[in-house]
Amino acid sequence: MRRLHLLVCLVGAAIVLFHMLTQRRAPIAVAPSDGSATSRKTSAPNAIDPKCAELERRFDDAVGAARREHAERTWANKRPDCPRERRSWRQPRLSFQVVGTPCQPWWRQDAIAIVDKLASKSDVAVEWGSGSSSFWLAERVGRLHAVENDKTWAERMRRDLNRLFGNARIHVADAAEQRRKTCKRDGCEKAERDALDELRRAAYANVTLSRGDGSVDTVADLVVDDGRMRFEVMKRALRLLKPEGGVLVLDNSNRDHYNRDLGPDTFNLLELVPRHWLRYTSPETWPDDGSLSPEDRRTAKHWIHRDSIVTTVWMSRPAHCAPREALTLLPGAAGAAEVAARARGGPRRS
Repeated sequence: MRRLHLLVCLVGAAIVLFHMLTQRRAPIAVAPSDGSATSRKTSAPNAIDPKCAELERRFDDAVGAARREHAERTWANKRPDCPRERRSWRQPRLSFQVVGTPCQPWWRQDAIAIVDKLASKSDVAVEWGSGSSSFWLAERVGRLHAVENDKTWAERMRRDLNRLFGNARIHVADAAEQRRKTCKRDGCEKAERDALDELRRAAYANVTLSRGDGSVDTVADLVVDDGRMRFEVMKRALRLLKPEGGVLVLDNSNRDHYNRDLGPDTFNLLELVPRHWLRYTSPETWPDDGSLSPEDRRTAKHWIHRDSIVTTVWMSRPAHCAPREALTLLPGAAGAAEVAARARGGPRRS
């Protein structure tokens, strides 16, 4: 009887063991870092945030549009077709295939095409340094603030902008005249000069962007750093620009440093911008389709390097979006698909 009982126990234990070995375990629910209810089994590894992907698509489409314009030679040999008061000076024989015409911003043509694609009639834009770019921007955005340090030039810009557009305001902000009067009257020690210069930088970079009705714009969709005191302006621009989908333009970006208002310290402005933002930088050479004469080619090359005519465009996006290498306009006449393919499959930095 004992033997039979022992045999039954052994058989039962074997059945239980067999059942445990063959039974699949249910997935264990885990709490992800964002707090949402999901499981290890259903979570998607290395998923791309749709917001990051959408901003990347918009930026790449704009670069593709610039590429198509070059392929169709719509940049080549443009001539001014705007009223005289909207034109600004350009170096004679500087090819408009490379840099903006007198009726466009004095940026590189590829950057002009990219901003043209990204700008919207609902945008609030702010630019430091006014000129032909002010008229060009006023046509493309809902409201424009232009910051200027020269009172005489600002009055001319205000007169012409008000006559042609009703959405632009010129802000004069610089205490240089105060320093000249103070130091001429009383003389200035170095500490006093430094204090007055600090006031100048603050007045120019931190100007209040007031509207005609007395309200103030504190967030911008598009910011252009193309005037004086660019280090201070860049710091303000990074605070001012909206954190997702904002467009930042820095002209003359191939200067390897900027003096802090001609002081002894120098700064690399590119290092101030977050690395996870999307970036496009004009090449120091340009896609040459053969339409330039040898003399035009020499002139363009001279001015690109002499006057640092290279433009960088960024698009802001969330910090968790993966950084990637800066885009440039590829040579040749291939379509925009190649640019998009390179952008999405190109090397990435962590």
